[in-house]
Amino acid sequence: MISESNKNELKILLTNNGDTLNEKETEKLFSAFYRGQNVSNTMGSGLGLHIVKRILTLHNAIITYQNEQNTSNRFTIIFDK
Repeated sequence: MISESNKNELKILLTNNGDTLNEKETEKLFSAFYRGQNVSNTMGSGLGLHIVKRILTLHNAIITYQNEQNTSNRFTIIFDK
């Protein structure tokens, strides 16, 4: 969902109902080569969200993660206009 929170920023909300992360995993989520316990059977290098955060930082945007009551994952991306 894309929502405009005010005239100065654009907010994008991404939500899924996949496995949620615990607090310890959340702290490391955007670190290079970090892979959560819920992806042990999935191929990958742990670079995806680290690269996303770097690209967004270069565009003066921020990304955050929230665990919504252990039922869904919510990423929020905010761009300054």
